[in-house]
Amino acid sequence: MIAINNYHRSSEVGKTEDSPEQTTGTISISVLPQDKGQYVCQMSSSLDDRSTDDIRCYGQTKEHAIAIALEQLADDYRSYIESVIGDYLQRKDKTL
Repeated sequence: MIAINNYHRSSEVGKTEDSPEQTTGTISISVLPQDKGQYVCQMSSSLDDRSTDDIRCYGQTKEHAIAIALEQLADDYRSYIESVIGDYLQRKDKTL
């Protein structure tokens, strides 16, 4: 289990009174062997009061499965923050 505490966001874009300067949560990782020498990595995250669905990724080694799952988690968060920034910019444009 990886615990992330006191992570400070470096970007001010999208910052509102409702979005704190700190992110606290947990990333849980389980890796299990599968048939034919493959591994499955199951990952869940609860960062930023935003729980995501579990991610399941397969790899040729334990490390490969974890790397693929972390890449998927990064893609999920990238998409999420891009939508948050987009919403913020739309609201900002309406107030100008």
